[in-house]
Amino acid sequence: MRPLPIALLALSLSASAAEAGTEPEPERIGGRDQVWWSQQARAHERHVEELERALEDCEEGEAPLAYQDVPVQVFRDREGRLRTREVLRCDDLRVDFEGAELARDAFEDLARRLGVPPGWLR
Repeated sequence: MRPLPIALLALSLSASAAEAGTEPEPERIGGRDQVWWSQQARAHERHVEELERALEDCEEGEAPLAYQDVPVQVFRDREGRLRTREVLRCDDLRVDFEGAELARDAFEDLARRLGVPPGWLR
């Protein structure tokens, strides 16, 4: 009589193992899973941070407002000779930075409207 309980136990274990092997479909919001939402959120954040650093670096060497309408700066080099250099303007970087911030904010707004949990955006 012992073989019957062992056979039932083996059958029970194999059935539960088969059930464990069929993992449920990952939850999706807006047709995307948690991994996608997280990757997108981090990509937006990295892009904003990169542009912010680049803008800060640019602004350190940016020409003063007095040079706003001047195409080049005139300066003396170490030997006292007059030289010219293009006026450094950071306007394009400012536009890119603001655009990246708007894109990030729009992404976060979309996620909020779709009901994406905040933890998915980290």
